[in-house]
Amino acid sequence: SAIATLVGVLILIAVLLKVKKIKFTTKLVAQVGVVLALSTVLSLFKIYKLPQGGSVTLGSMVPILLIAFFYGPEVGFLTGFLFGIIDLMLEPYLLHPIQVLFDYPLPYMALGFAGYFKNKKLLGTVTA
Repeated sequence: SAIATLVGVLILIAVLLKVKKIKFTTKLVAQVGVVLALSTVLSLFKIYKLPQGGSVTLGSMVPILLIAFFYGPEVGFLTGFLFGIIDLMLEPYLLHPIQVLFDYPLPYMALGFAGYFKNKKLLGTVTA
């Protein structure tokens, strides 16, 4: 458990250091905002709610995948992190402080890996 926590924190730090390299333009900030809003609205449409707190949504991860394909993994990581924080604020399900890290920011940040496969969209989607 402690090793997994350490690995999670190291991944989070490494990604946040990569995000510093992004050149934020007005267009990029606006598109990230639109993607976050669209993902948030789509996450509110629940197809199936699981008994332990999870749910199947109407495609809330698709906009994050698309922005990762268009702008690369760094922007995908940032958008996933921000969406994880928004999801945490809207529907918190907290059991342990470390669980927050592994349930909210890190899984959505993993969608940014699709940006490494810009030319192979199917492989990028499966990888993320």
